[in-house]
Amino acid sequence: MEQAVTNRGTLLAPDKAATSRGRRISLELLVVSFVGDIIVTLLALSASSWLRFESPLAAWGVGASSMHWTSYRGHILLGSALFIFLSLHFRIYSVPMMLRFRLLLATLLKVACVWVVSYIALAYLLRFDQPVSRLYV
Repeated sequence: MEQAVTNRGTLLAPDKAATSRGRRISLELLVVSFVGDIIVTLLALSASSWLRFESPLAAWGVGASSMHWTSYRGHILLGSALFIFLSLHFRIYSVPMMLRFRLLLATLLKVACVWVVSYIALAYLLRFDQPVSRLYV
């Protein structure tokens, strides 16, 4: 019986091709999730403003029928940029975070709560139709 004897160091060291493949897959995972989050955030905010101003819900409230849903493009872009900034700040787009579902879900809920409060606050502060801007009060 002839068995091949290998050096113990080669058994313990990771293969360079496998290491680079793992890094490439993790980079692809991060890029796809980042772009996917941007698209989902834009679509969710666009759909919510469409529901408010173009669907039968437009009959509710004051003056909603005179508005068009595309007039909220600035708010949609601001909300999407704010969500992505907060996601980057809470380090959602890191490989260890992506591989731990419960930790990712808890962090994502934190980001969503902070985003809702800050989005409403920024939209309230940046109203330009008020007699005095709220930034100077």
